[in-house]
Amino acid sequence: VLLRHARRLSGFLHWLHTCCSPEADELRYVADKQGMATAPRHDFLRGEAQEFRRRAMLLARTVFELRSRLPDPELPVRWAEWFEERGEIAGLPRSHCARYRSQREQVAAVWANNRRTFLSTEEHIEALVQCLDELDEMVGECTSSKDEGKTEIGQ
Repeated sequence: VLLRHARRLSGFLHWLHTCCSPEADELRYVADKQGMATAPRHDFLRGEAQEFRRRAMLLARTVFELRSRLPDPELPVRWAEWFEERGEIAGLPRSHCARYRSQREQVAAVWANNRRTFLSTEEHIEALVQCLDELDEMVGECTSSKDEGKTEIGQ
């Protein structure tokens, strides 16, 4: 899912780069001079950038909240140690304790893997937020170059 969104974002950034290139500025100037409106494209661009920003910030907040709720991967091992101590006192066979420990170690490994995957996803989301910060700057540049073009035409 994240890769699909990254591809969409890449396409969007490519479109934005094309929009803000010097050639696009020249075409925009010619279009404005001929009375052709370019405002809808900029409005669309601004709206899409805001939507990406909202979604990225929602993801970032969700990751922040989920991070505090991740289970401790060492907890199942501590359970196994506790069970072994109690098992000795209760006289349980060592094979039961060993099987329980093995199961808890497997759970701990799964939890540790999930934590690593989650933290990797968190890094990707942080990178996405950084990209959107750059996107805001690019949108601002496009908007300011558009406004400068109108000023030149109006004079």
